[in-house]
Amino acid sequence: MSEVWAAWASAGATFLAVVVALFGPAWDRRRRSPRLRLTAEAPERLGPNSTVVFVPAPAGDGRIWLRLMVSNEGMSTAEAVRVLLLSVRTPAPLEHQPPLRELKWGDIPSETMTLAPGEIRPVDLIRLETTSPGMVAGFMCHSPSDEAHPGHRLWWPLLSGGYQFELSVSAKDVPARRYVATCDLHVEGSTAQQLASQLRKASLSSS
Repeated sequence: MSEVWAAWASAGATFLAVVVALFGPAWDRRRRSPRLRLTAEAPERLGPNSTVVFVPAPAGDGRIWLRLMVSNEGMSTAEAVRVLLLSVRTPAPLEHQPPLRELKWGDIPSETMTLAPGEIRPVDLIRLETTSPGMVAGFMCHSPSDEAHPGHRLWWPLLSGGYQFELSVSAKDVPARRYVATCDLHVEGSTAQQLASQLRKASLSSS
């Protein structure tokens, strides 16, 4: 009987060794690979106002940026991280969707980013104007499109209601993951500061 058990044990050990040899390296790479996450929540170390940036102007007007946070929760560095704006829904039907765009990293004139494990960086999603009420989505802060104005194809009237933004985040050798950001605005009678407070209630879900 002992010889039978020894044979079974030997066969089992051989089988496990083959499984580890075949799938172990792939499993280990997956375990150690970057894991990107997009969130609308402000990380504690960046402060509660890091997701909504308000630059005041005279007479209570101003510019307001809504930012999302990209984090790497994996065990290795994520290279060429990109966040794409795929589509937009506004309270009134759009004549055309904005072109697919790579969102800009907050305060950095770059479209791609390298994120070390545990690192968090903001990306700019939309900009609101209250002087000439309107919105620019998927803008690049350091390109001419950021100066969109009424009549520009990237400029939309600022309306009350729900907004929805479909997004994708990916990196080199990391599959894309889709998210949907939503926010509700009550524009009529709201000051720029009140609109900024409304944007702080934006939410994000994976799709």
